[in-house]
Amino acid sequence: MKTENVIQAVSSAFPRMSELREHPEQMNPFDYESDDYLVEVKIRRKDYDPWIIEEMKVDTNISIAEGAKKDFLYVNCFPPII
Repeated sequence: MKTENVIQAVSSAFPRMSELREHPEQMNPFDYESDDYLVEVKIRRKDYDPWIIEEMKVDTNISIAEGAKKDFLYVNCFPPII
Protein backbone atom coordinates (compact mmCIF):
# COMPACT_ATOMS: atom_id res chain seq x y z
CA MET A 1 0.00 0.00 0.00
CA LYS A 2 1.25 3.47 -0.88
CA THR A 3 0.86 6.67 1.08
CA GLU A 4 -1.47 8.01 -1.61
CA ASN A 5 -3.86 5.09 -0.97
CA VAL A 6 -3.85 5.83 2.75
CA ILE A 7 -4.55 9.52 2.10
CA GLN A 8 -7.47 8.56 -0.16
CA ALA A 9 -8.88 6.41 2.67
CA VAL A 10 -8.44 9.25 5.18
CA SER A 11 -10.17 11.67 2.81
CA SER A 12 -13.05 9.21 2.45
CA ALA A 13 -13.31 8.83 6.24
CA PHE A 14 -13.37 12.63 6.67
CA PRO A 15 -15.53 13.79 3.74
CA ARG A 16 -15.72 17.41 4.98
CA MET A 17 -11.91 17.66 5.17
CA SER A 18 -10.47 20.07 2.62
CA GLU A 19 -7.92 18.69 0.17
CA LEU A 20 -4.79 17.25 1.77
CA ARG A 21 -1.58 18.68 0.37
CA GLU A 22 1.70 16.81 0.66
CA HIS A 23 4.35 18.75 2.54
CA PRO A 24 7.23 19.59 0.17
CA GLU A 25 10.00 18.95 2.72
CA GLN A 26 10.80 15.28 3.29
CA MET A 27 12.16 15.83 6.81
CA ASN A 28 9.06 17.71 8.02
CA PRO A 29 7.40 16.24 11.15
CA PHE A 30 4.10 15.69 9.29
CA ASP A 31 3.39 14.44 5.76
CA TYR A 32 0.17 16.18 4.70
CA GLU A 33 -1.78 19.30 5.58
CA SER A 34 -5.26 20.60 4.91
CA ASP A 35 -7.00 23.76 6.04
CA ASP A 36 -7.91 22.10 9.36
CA TYR A 37 -5.59 19.09 9.77
CA LEU A 38 -1.96 18.00 9.91
CA VAL A 39 -1.52 14.33 9.00
CA GLU A 40 1.36 11.95 9.63
CA VAL A 41 1.22 8.59 7.83
CA LYS A 42 3.19 5.53 8.93
CA ILE A 43 3.01 2.41 6.79
CA ARG A 44 4.51 -0.59 8.57
CA ARG A 45 5.83 -3.74 6.92
CA LYS A 46 5.46 -5.76 10.08
CA ASP A 47 2.38 -6.28 12.23
CA TYR A 48 3.39 -4.98 15.65
CA ASP A 49 1.24 -5.80 18.66
CA PRO A 50 0.60 -3.25 19.96
CA TRP A 51 1.08 -0.90 17.02
CA ILE A 52 4.07 1.40 17.27
CA ILE A 53 3.28 5.07 17.79
CA GLU A 54 6.21 7.47 17.90
CA GLU A 55 5.47 9.52 21.01
CA MET A 56 8.00 12.27 20.25
CA LYS A 57 6.59 12.72 16.73
CA VAL A 58 3.04 12.83 18.07
CA ASP A 59 3.94 15.39 20.75
CA THR A 60 5.78 17.58 18.21
CA ASN A 61 2.90 17.48 15.75
CA ILE A 62 0.27 18.17 18.41
CA SER A 63 2.25 21.26 19.43
CA ILE A 64 2.52 22.42 15.79
CA ALA A 65 -1.17 21.75 15.19
CA GLU A 66 -2.22 23.66 18.32
CA GLY A 67 -0.12 26.63 17.22
CA ALA A 68 -1.73 26.52 13.76
CA LYS A 69 -5.22 25.94 15.26
CA LYS A 70 -5.54 22.61 13.47
CA ASP A 71 -6.21 19.02 14.48
CA PHE A 72 -3.55 16.32 14.13
CA LEU A 73 -4.09 12.84 12.72
CA TYR A 74 -1.50 10.10 13.19
CA VAL A 75 -2.41 7.39 10.69
CA ASN A 76 -0.79 4.00 11.27
CA CYS A 77 -1.15 1.38 8.55
CA PHE A 78 -0.28 -2.27 8.25
CA PRO A 79 -1.83 -3.25 4.91
CA PRO A 80 -4.69 -3.76 4.51
CA ILE A 81 -5.53 -2.30 7.96
CA ILE A 82 -5.47 1.47 8.45
